[in-house]
Amino acid sequence: MDFHTYEALSKHLTALWRYGCTAYKLLGSKSTYAPFWTLLRQDIDVIPHASVTPDEEIELKRRYKTASGFSGKNVELFMGNFISLLAREGVGAKKAFESLKRWDCWLVIREHFENRGQSERDIYNWIRDKLEERTVRWGRAV
Repeated sequence: MDFHTYEALSKHLTALWRYGCTAYKLLGSKSTYAPFWTLLRQDIDVIPHASVTPDEEIELKRRYKTASGFSGKNVELFMGNFISLLAREGVGAKKAFESLKRWDCWLVIREHFENRGQSERDIYNWIRDKLEERTVRWGRAV
């Protein structure tokens, strides 16, 4: 996709606008949409998108997570928060890594890193580096 010019980006902006107006609706009453909201959703085009033919229009749809697919986002969020708490408490990398390995969710964390081509040693090094970075940047009060 070419996003180097405003003209190339305009049809994507229009699609994003329509998606937002469809996903979030302003109700005039409990059972009807506000007419102005419908006007916003249907009639606003980001210029110069008006020259795009209907077969060139883009439709955006939200992708929902499935139970079978694990994105790893939860692991990444956990690890970031874990590091922040450890740094605040002044816990060293060795003790942090050992406590992480004893945790019930260790296998999920290890699998997440393995899927990224990283070993247990890489996990330890990541924890060590992040703790060091936070200590240098913020001291113990992260």
